[in-house]
Amino acid sequence: MINKTNSRFTKQGLSLLEVMISMFLGALLINTLLTIQNVLSTAQKTLTTDTIAVTDANAAIQSMSREIRNAKQAANGSYPMELADDYEIIFYGNIDQDQDIEKIRYYIYGDSLNRGVVEPSGNPPIYSGEEKITLVIPNVIRDGRPILTYFNGEWPTDTVNNPLPAPARLIETKYVTVSITINPNPQTPTTNYYLETSAQIRSVKNN
Repeated sequence: MINKTNSRFTKQGLSLLEVMISMFLGALLINTLLTIQNVLSTAQKTLTTDTIAVTDANAAIQSMSREIRNAKQAANGSYPMELADDYEIIFYGNIDQDQDIEKIRYYIYGDSLNRGVVEPSGNPPIYSGEEKITLVIPNVIRDGRPILTYFNGEWPTDTVNNPLPAPARLIETKYVTVSITINPNPQTPTTNYYLETSAQIRSVKNN
């Protein structure tokens, strides 16, 4: 004789609402992960861009510093420096290792630092030819500070007469400091980078 017992089996499952909530949470999690990945990727790209820009700008002002350091008398006998302003400098030097002494001009135009070069021509030589202009550093920040500062041969002991005022710069300048602030991403002003270098002009130094 087989005894039959009443057994109750309950089959539990997910309701439609629970399924929808699970799908929503899953989608939210995936979206969050994608957002984080995008933010990290953008930050990495920005860091890479900034690093390249700062490295290039630093190399550029080091090259500029070397050229100023090697300034010399012009082919026509002019003094090594022709102009010494806050945002522009004109001097003479042999920058391409040929037989000629070029006229070199560094200047700020808009938000960029540019270099102009004029080759001498004629006999006696003159500097009236076309100026070849190249971009040196883009995205320069104009923050009110001069990019070029000039000092006499007594610097840094002489803090009274330095930096040199404009009237005394051409003849008395022995040192030049180049200071540049750049922002590779102008839309984010918090990422400014300050670069500085200096040069002692060998042909006019005191000792």
